[in-house]
Amino acid sequence: MRLRWLVAAALLPAAVPAIAHPHGRLDCQAVVQAGPAGLLSIHLTLTLDAQSSAALAPRLQLDAAGRPGNDKASRQFAELLAGMFRQSGWMLRLQPLGADGEPAAATVALADPGPALWQQAASGQLSVAVVLQPEAAAPAPAPHGWQLACLDPDWYWATGFAAAAQFSINSPCTAELHAMRSVAEHAQALQAAARQAGVAGADQAAPGLLTAPGVRSPAGVLRCPAG
Repeated sequence: MRLRWLVAAALLPAAVPAIAHPHGRLDCQAVVQAGPAGLLSIHLTLTLDAQSSAALAPRLQLDAAGRPGNDKASRQFAELLAGMFRQSGWMLRLQPLGADGEPAAATVALADPGPALWQQAASGQLSVAVVLQPEAAAPAPAPHGWQLACLDPDWYWATGFAAAAQFSINSPCTAELHAMRSVAEHAQALQAAARQAGVAGADQAAPGLLTAPGVRSPAGVLRCPAG
């Protein structure tokens, strides 16, 4: 939670109080690599909405290669922000599926040994990309596949995969997204959950988010053939 509040402080100059729930939107993209030993890596890219990008970009001072500014403050802020977004078991959750098709309660621990790569599109939107790997040298097998979710359980970001192209795995494995849900409906559910939990800022939300167009799926299923 400390990371969340530090990022919230950076967003304070924006028009909406940073504690609003939900505050903004993150679009997720996951490209998964798997082999005979199981899941090998997840190439994760998270793209921030325009308002959050506008608030955070001046602190990052990115160059054309996606590197933060040379000053210590910019580098530290970039790592802090990337660390918040890529925490294994928080927003990105990888869970083996049981024979009944339901995900196990425990998540697969993921590590991020490489540096994060930041980019800013011509539209001004920021994205951060990392490569995640199972922490265990020999991850536990998942004969029935995995569920991979990109969902903020703290109601701060409305998240999800926009289309099948944002959720893929190498052949002969298959990737299938869960049912799509409107962004507005998801944001309204986040606000309702925050209110029920008594979270500060639950009566506020980023402008337009509760009526936003488009659809997202928060999770999908990954399966690989046996052997």
